Amino acid sequence: FLSSLGHLGDLDADFFCTELDGLPLDGTLVMLSGGFAMPALMKGHRALQDWLRARGAEIAIDPGWPDGDWTPDERTLARDWIAGCDHLLVNDKEAAALAGTDDAESATATLAPWLDAEATLVIKRGAKGATGHSNGRTLHASAVPAQPVDTVGAGDSFNGGWLAAHLAGRGPADATRFAHRVAGRVIGHHGALLPMGDLDDLRRANSGAG
Repeated sequence: FLSSLGHLGDLDADFFCTELDGLPLDGTLVMLSGGFAMPALMKGHRALQDWLRARGAEIAIDPGWPDGDWTPDERTLARDWIAGCDHLLVNDKEAAALAGTDDAESATATLAPWLDAEATLVIKRGAKGATGHSNGRTLHASAVPAQPVDTVGAGDSFNGGWLAAHLAGRGPADATRFAHRVAGRVIGHHGALLPMGDLDDLRRANSGAG
């Protein structure tokens, strides 16, 4: 199929700062996803993060995959982004490529020191669950049983579930379990959509999580 950058080729840090200037950002959680898909933003990505954090926002990042493959320049860029975030949410292949390792377990040991001491790392591993690091502790959460129908959007759904649970005051481990529940429900439907009734059920179940 044919694809085009369209407006993504023009979205730079200045654009976002101009559009967001004056909004009440203190206490918000901003998700920066797919930075490598926005070439105009790549070099200003960290500057945008710093601008947002200076206004009281938390930053979550899912950088995506560079166009082509990971080069030393792209790893350097990503490492700079990671150092300036509060939450890093990546899949196992991205984590291994970033860390230059062969598996998610060893990637955790490499990536964790790149983050701020209070930042959280979550590595999404599909049916194998998730691993990560938070406040000096290793995270692990098993995936919930699921019957996949359409896996498009699984990673984004996990991100949304994790961030929603975090904003609700859940700890990293609980947030990771809830994220798996959300992603598991989403991939059970066509079109990466979650019926509102399902979302309400998941919220009620998560409110009673330990």
